[in-house]
Amino acid sequence: MDQEQPISELVSCVLCELEKLKYSHGSIIRYRGFYHRLIAFMEKWKKPYYTEKIVNAFLRRNYHFSLTDYADKTIPRRLSTPDRFMRVLDEYHRNGTISRRYQRNKPYRCSNEYQTILKAYEEDSQSRWHSQATIYSQVIRLQKFTQFLDERNIAYSQITGSIISVYVGTLLKFSGKTVSAILVSLRSFFRFLYRKEYIKVDVSRDVPRQTHNYCPRIPSIWTVPDVKKLLTAVDRGNPTGKRDYALLLLITRLGLRVGDVKNLQLSDLKWDSKTIQFVQQKTGKSIIYPLLDDIGWAIIDYLKNGRPTSQTSSNCLFVLHQAPFSAFGRHSCFNTIIIKYTRLAGISIPHNTNQGMHALRHTLASTLLSHDTPIPIISEILGHMSSLSTNVYLKIDEEGLRRCALDPEEVFSYDN
Repeated sequence: MDQEQPISELVSCVLCELEKLKYSHGSIIRYRGFYHRLIAFMEKWKKPYYTEKIVNAFLRRNYHFSLTDYADKTIPRRLSTPDRFMRVLDEYHRNGTISRRYQRNKPYRCSNEYQTILKAYEEDSQSRWHSQATIYSQVIRLQKFTQFLDERNIAYSQITGSIISVYVGTLLKFSGKTVSAILVSLRSFFRFLYRKEYIKVDVSRDVPRQTHNYCPRIPSIWTVPDVKKLLTAVDRGNPTGKRDYALLLLITRLGLRVGDVKNLQLSDLKWDSKTIQFVQQKTGKSIIYPLLDDIGWAIIDYLKNGRPTSQTSSNCLFVLHQAPFSAFGRHSCFNTIIIKYTRLAGISIPHNTNQGMHALRHTLASTLLSHDTPIPIISEILGHMSSLSTNVYLKIDEEGLRRCALDPEEVFSYDN
């Protein structure tokens, strides 16, 4: 876009784009009112052209924040509306386009043409033995792209490198890791279109490549006392509490993934050998865990006194305790369960720290490391395909890191 575009002209273009994207009449009125206040502010200070400096001055004067204040943390709800309005203007000024904000609980809506192609892509991925988790995440990313095309009346046969570049420009707000995943999904999708002869030119070569150095984040962990407080907070006197206690034990004591706990079948419990045997959802690898006494008795208590066996036809060990008493949903991650007992236990989770069930799995790895358990054994317990995935936990082994530290005086003595 023209970097010296007058603010009034830029606002006019943005409002026209919002109409093309079929924003509601009420939303456009709110956008217009906000931008008119911005124009008045800039006219007062005799600043006719859009710059980041002047819009941040406007935001600080009227809302006491700037666009850079919440780059790495969640913005307060009271500021989300002016932040969104200004970022739409900034995005259009930079890229000449506006990306849709993520809407919860709204089904994917697109032309029948794109829905059919995405369905064919999903079936093709299944035939190529891609995991369900991979297929799901890729389709979600591609739905955003097809919506982008559909809103601009662009057919798949009209996709060009320039269109791809415009779409990539809308991804600037995402992290490098997220952008990298989206670009991989686009490349895979375009290869599929070319291979199945939906398009005549392989535009996957036009998808930019991102240099992305692998640097995993330090895992979030709980303290052992907090894990004990969490388990103690569960009311095991009612059916739901019996279920929650058993599944929490499987995660905290054995390190099972949430997906594996959800999919655990009654037949996976081998009572005669006191083991749990199943195929991992993520890796497709068969694994055997010991059925520890506390876990075994918790499951027995749940099966005898908690599980609504007479009201469910599900073979899953853990089911919902409300009609229709089915298995947990495909995308359930037990967040409501852990939040419930975290609050009951009075556990304070620091801001920007993982509060989900996966942190309990990290905590088990940390505890094993503190007891000098070899990395290959931890890898086997956690069900990792490679010990390289387990090495990230070395970053949280403070005692082990201290033992690796060099004594500067000793190093300097060798120099002499």
